[in-house]
Amino acid sequence: MPESAIRFDEPLRARGRPAVGTALHHPKTLAELLTWVSSARRPDLAIVLVDADGDSQRKPRLEAIARGRPVTSVVAVAVQEFEAWLLGDHAHAQAVLGHHEKPGALEGLPRRAAKDKLASLIGQGGHASRATELRLALARGCDLNAVARACPAFADFSRELARGAP
Repeated sequence: MPESAIRFDEPLRARGRPAVGTALHHPKTLAELLTWVSSARRPDLAIVLVDADGDSQRKPRLEAIARGRPVTSVVAVAVQEFEAWLLGDHAHAQAVLGHHEKPGALEGLPRRAAKDKLASLIGQGGHASRATELRLALARGCDLNAVARACPAFADFSRELARGAP
C-alpha cells in the first residue's frame, strides 16, 4: 500500500477529549471511536493498538467491542507494552540508541520493564529531550520481520492486519 493512502487520525476524541491510555479500554469510548457520522470520512480499516499491561483478556474484550462496528478493525495488543515492539529490531535499536545488550525475550519481560528499558536507553544517551523523535526513528526504520521474530504478539498483529486490510 502506498504511504500516501494511509491516513493517521490522532488524537481521536471521545466526548470532546483525546482518547488515550485506559480510555481505549472503556466499551462506550471504543465504540464511539469506531463510529464515524459521515461514511465519506470513515476509513477502510481502523487499528486499535493498546498495551496488554498484564491483562491476558484485553484483546478478546476489545475485539468484542469492535465487532459489528461499521469499520473493519484490527485490535493489536502489545505484550506487555508497545516499547517491546520498538526494541524488537535490536540492530536498528542499537543504531538509533547506541550499543546496548539485547534484552532477551521482550514479551517475557514483566510489566513496565520494556517501557523502563527504553526510557533508560534514551536517558543514557543524554537524549531525554529527544525521546519522541527517537521513538519515531525506532518505529519508522525497524525491520518488521525482525520485530515479528522477537515479538510473537507483533507477528500475530501482522498476520491479522494482512487478513483484515481491505
